[in-house]
Amino acid sequence: MDYPNKIIDILSKPRLNQKLKNEIMIIAKNSSEEIFSKITTFIEKSRITKLDKEKLISYLKGDQNISHYGEIARTNGLEFEKELVLYFRNNKEALIEKLKAKFPDLENDGTIECYGQDKVNSIYDKKTTRKADIYYKTNKYQIGISVKMSDRGTQIQIISLDNFILYLEHNNIKMTPKQKVVFEKFLGIITPSEEEMKSFNIKRNKKLVGKERYWFNEIQESDTKRTLDFLKTHYDKILEFIFCEGMCFEQRDKAEFFIFNQSYYTGTKKIMPKIYSKDELFSFVSGEPKITKDGNLELSKFIGLQRKGSGSISSANCLQFKDRGISKK
Repeated sequence: MDYPNKIIDILSKPRLNQKLKNEIMIIAKNSSEEIFSKITTFIEKSRITKLDKEKLISYLKGDQNISHYGEIARTNGLEFEKELVLYFRNNKEALIEKLKAKFPDLENDGTIECYGQDKVNSIYDKKTTRKADIYYKTNKYQIGISVKMSDRGTQIQIISLDNFILYLEHNNIKMTPKQKVVFEKFLGIITPSEEEMKSFNIKRNKKLVGKERYWFNEIQESDTKRTLDFLKTHYDKILEFIFCEGMCFEQRDKAEFFIFNQSYYTGTKKIMPKIYSKDELFSFVSGEPKITKDGNLELSKFIGLQRKGSGSISSANCLQFKDRGISKK
């Protein structure tokens, strides 16, 4: 029996309930001692994240030297973009029909290409990553399209607070010093006092005890209300930022359409794209910013806003926007 691939098939399912975990353990017991050890450690985690699944799938596929999530995501992402371009070259009508809703005079003889990973001009003094991953080009248009390997749990944007404020200022939006302090507390830039930590730890669960940062449900209600009001007031522009613009300066590097794969590509290698225009996507993810039960933020029930607490030094203590189920429509 091909034990690793059997396990990968189960890991590729959207949710791992206890029954599926038991199936994985049964298969793992018949595989090598090394795989059994890896699987046992994985199953015993109190909370299994997408990152955990990505790492284990890559290990089972033989990519044992790939240990950092960023490397895994980049490798799979580039592969997915190339496969998606090939898919639409053979199914061009489906893509062009969608694009023509915004560009009625769009020509059918354009080309579909990948952008690649080179950095582009930004609204500040450093280069940045494009929001568009692939594009459709004719003599008149070059239309940027953002693509995601999955339609649930994908990272939409990571940004430092300072750069987020730069983006807002570039668009004539001011974050007040009091609003900035709330975000600094949430991100762990400003840490609780010793007395505050004692008080917080009494109410926190075991996983959060001792973490020197604030969650939104630990910040004064007047301050959190001010933050929620800020997000509500500038909701549409924040959507523009996380989906379309990022820190990009030039229009061609921004995204005007969006593709979410309806299959977990890393595990299945299936191309099942669903295309959204900007208006369709924004209408779908619209909602009201709230504080979640675990003290994070959400822009809506479809978009979470949390602190990026792991990874490289450059990405730690940053704002992380994640989708929570674009697949539902």
